[in-house]
Amino acid sequence: MATRTTQPLSWPQSIRALMRAWKPLVVYELLVGLLTTTVLGPPLVLVFYRLIELAGEPVLGNLELARFLLSPLGLVALVVVPSIAAALVLVHYSGLILLADAAIGGRTLSLVQLLRTMIAAAPRLLGLALVQVSLALAAAVPFVGLAALVYWLLVSEADINYYLDARPPRFWLAAAIGAVLAAGLAAAWAWIFIRWAFALPACVLHGQGPVQAIRASGTLARGRGARLLAWVVAWVAVEQLTVFAAIWMLDRFNATLASTFQERLSMLVWSTVALLLVDTAVLQVIAAIFAIGLAALIAWQYQQACQVANAAGAPRETLTLTAVRPALSAVRPSWQARSAVLALAVAGPTLSIVSAVALARTVVEHRTARVTAHRAGSKAAPENSLAALKRALAAGADCVEIDVQQTADGQVVLMHDRDLRRMAGDPRDVNDVTLADLRPLRLTPSGGADDEPIPTLAEFLAACDDRVRLNVELKDFGRTPGLALAVVEVLRQAGFIGRAGVSCFDLPPLVEISAAEPKIPVGKILSAAQGDLTRLPVDFLSLHQRMVTANLVRAAHAQQMEIHAWTVNDRDAALRLLDLGADNLITSDPALMREVVDWYQGRDDVERVLMRLRRWMRGE
Repeated sequence: MATRTTQPLSWPQSIRALMRAWKPLVVYELLVGLLTTTVLGPPLVLVFYRLIELAGEPVLGNLELARFLLSPLGLVALVVVPSIAAALVLVHYSGLILLADAAIGGRTLSLVQLLRTMIAAAPRLLGLALVQVSLALAAAVPFVGLAALVYWLLVSEADINYYLDARPPRFWLAAAIGAVLAAGLAAAWAWIFIRWAFALPACVLHGQGPVQAIRASGTLARGRGARLLAWVVAWVAVEQLTVFAAIWMLDRFNATLASTFQERLSMLVWSTVALLLVDTAVLQVIAAIFAIGLAALIAWQYQQACQVANAAGAPRETLTLTAVRPALSAVRPSWQARSAVLALAVAGPTLSIVSAVALARTVVEHRTARVTAHRAGSKAAPENSLAALKRALAAGADCVEIDVQQTADGQVVLMHDRDLRRMAGDPRDVNDVTLADLRPLRLTPSGGADDEPIPTLAEFLAACDDRVRLNVELKDFGRTPGLALAVVEVLRQAGFIGRAGVSCFDLPPLVEISAAEPKIPVGKILSAAQGDLTRLPVDFLSLHQRMVTANLVRAAHAQQMEIHAWTVNDRDAALRLLDLGADNLITSDPALMREVVDWYQGRDDVERVLMRLRRWMRGE
């Protein structure tokens, strides 16, 4: 058995030791990274999907997700799912820490020794993840509770959009308190991280149970927490800057090389494949280097802490360097040779195949996307107004999205907020006033437009031209159960059944509309969701733009569902969504989106391939 040094190496000495043992570290990082992504990741998603099914819903959207997380089953999911994800991360880093600790300590590990140690530690790592996630969530409870109390006391009187627009003193007070609470939660989690930083090496290097490892970590971290946190923050910051610089340089290199072959399609295809493999390799190597470095940093600090604790006469729960650590013998010289062969024979081809498949899966059927004016195009005129409609049509919008509510006397009018404070200077809720009460009110002028009355849905439909289509969003705030059928009746009377769809955050009103008038397309609005969205009984998904992915677009199209993305006011975001195959861009700037959509439709295959490659590199 190889002897280990009695004194931990300095950081420069540790770096040199790691560089001598780079092959097993790099091979392990690449293989485990692929294994986690392709084998261990999908079961985590499956577990959460099964928990959703137990809740009796195919998909949990915004409100459903909130209600689910507050239920007993949801609270279980809130602990179990992050714990499994955290356990995968701990398992990943446990191998790196074992290899780095051995290299710093002057030892080497065989593949069999490494696997045996990790398998033996797996139950403890799962328990450690459960304890850590539970305690982290528990630490967040008082901060979240105080934030909810601040919201209720200061900004719950009116619709939140009023506070975001007018920003009265109580808004700034709530924002300041919220910032303090956020900083407090961040500080609490940072303190927890410092206290737990050595729990993972205590588990895998000394065979400690979850609670004992956390206690030992707290003891060992005393006096070095701020330094350890600074090391980790600096390391992560350097990693992000390095990745950003690499993507920037690769992006420029790709564009230059691709433009050279843009006249020769065969060369363009082969150069794109080559660029993909090169880009993937570079980014994977950078990720591997920084993951190895972080694990080595923790292992080195852990050795230093153990040495100091031993020299000072450690308490019973503190670990020693030699007494409990598993005896791992030296490796035969063939480890390096096997590592190199394994890297070439498995990691390289597997990485290439996964990368090629990843790029291929970003290819979707491109359709001519439509431009929808959000709230009738609210940048140029008061939102949900006839003036906004005229400007949206002049800007070339294909569709107009409007928000409707019901008054106390059952009339359907256009209004986004639950109250009239922001748009008309009246504190009353829409559901509490009659149409006669609304008539004297005027919408707040915007964009140089003259003020005008709040329109009814019938008046808005009468002002539409023959080509425009509508997306009518229901805003009942749980107080007007008759809104859905009232909208159907207005659409029928105006002859808009074939030219209007209806959307809503809640699913029951959409089901009600489909039963009453199957010819009206219905769509669920989502800004967050869990589950298979294509199982929803709707004709289109109205999604926050960050939720749109190529896989989702492809799956939705296979089910004859459209993808509508909101609220898209940026050129780069619009190009990303068009490249993903989105069917509709909902925007507050229809003139800009019209320009972007028309420009994109005029691009050739070469330019679209380049855009897709850049998007793939950036992980978009």
